Amino acid sequence: HSADDGISFYDRDWNLKFTNAAFYSVIGYEKDKYHSTDPDYFIHPDDKNYPVERLEALKSHGFHESELRLRHKDGHYVNLSARSVTVRDENGAVLGALTVSRDITKMKQVHEELIKANVEAKTSNRLKTSFLANISHEIRTPLNAIVGFSGFLDQPDLSEKDREEYIDIIFQSNNQLLLIIND
Repeated sequence: HSADDGISFYDRDWNLKFTNAAFYSVIGYEKDKYHSTDPDYFIHPDDKNYPVERLEALKSHGFHESELRLRHKDGHYVNLSARSVTVRDENGAVLGALTVSRDITKMKQVHEELIKANVEAKTSNRLKTSFLANISHEIRTPLNAIVGFSGFLDQPDLSEKDREEYIDIIFQSNNQLLLIIND
C-alpha cells in the first residue's frame, strides 16, 4: 500500500525539494505543471488553513496529521490523509519536514454511503413501525366489532330486530376489515 502513498520532503523554508511519482499520479498532474501552479489552486476552499495548521503543529509538536482535499486535474477533489513529521539532523537542527499522503477518496465515499444507508434504514424502520401501529389500529377496530357483536348474538332474550342489527354490523365490519387488508 505504501507504493501508492505520496511522499514529499520540504526544506525548513517550506520549499518542496522532493515528491515521489505517486503524489503526482493521485492528483493527475505532471511534476512541472504542479510546480508551476500556485499551491493554493490545488487546496479545497474549506481546507485553506491546512498549510498554516501543519506548520504550527510541526513547530510545536514535530508532528501533524489531518485530512485535506486537493484538486485533481479532472476538476474533482481527492481526499488525502496526510501525516507530516519534522526532520532533524544528528545535532537536532531542523532540516525540513516529511509528509506522507494517502488517497482515501474511495474510503470516504464508502463511509458516506454507509452513513446514508444507515439513515435510510432508520427512516425505513420508523416508517415500518408507524405503518404497523396504524394498520394494527385499523384492523383492531372492525375486528373488535365482529368479536363483540358475535358474542351478543348468543343472548337468549335478544329481539329479532337487534339480532338483524348485530348481524348487519358484523357484515359491515367484515367488509371494512377486508377493504383494509386489500388496501
